[in-house]
Amino acid sequence: MTRAPRPVRSPARRQRGAIYVEALVIIPVLATLWMILLFIERGNTVDDETVERGRYCAWRFAADECEGVPPGCEVDGPGEVDGAELDVASGGALLELLEVFPFLADELRRPYGRDFRVTSRDRLARPFGWGAIEVESHQSRMCQEREGPWRDYSVFVATCAYHRLPYCSIGGL
Repeated sequence: MTRAPRPVRSPARRQRGAIYVEALVIIPVLATLWMILLFIERGNTVDDETVERGRYCAWRFAADECEGVPPGCEVDGPGEVDGAELDVASGGALLELLEVFPFLADELRRPYGRDFRVTSRDRLARPFGWGAIEVESHQSRMCQEREGPWRDYSVFVATCAYHRLPYCSIGGL
């Protein structure tokens, strides 16, 4: 018994089914990657906005002499900063400065001023509804006092003498 010859399938017809299977695999993978990229981009935006909001709050609070908290800002302080804290915070640089400019010792050892800390918070939603991430920004500043110790002409003269700056000779120093 002889069989009838089978019709030959074209390679294009066999590949058409493979394309559908590949698309079913690739499309969810690409959609997941796209959502992750959008999450990262949104995270950077939320982080930048949080830092910017914190800086604005710190600037406004300091510019108002630490008297009025701007709306929507969370401020801790103001508190006093003294010379001992400056020694620790400068990591020894303050002591080196006092060796060069000993006449500044009284000014740098007195209570330096008031400082404060601003905290700015926001929430970032995770993709696929998996909760949210807290984003925080902390800014520390000094209050801008109306009267300050750095208006002394002798500081400028001593700086010029120490560094031998060329523009200092213009004023006859």
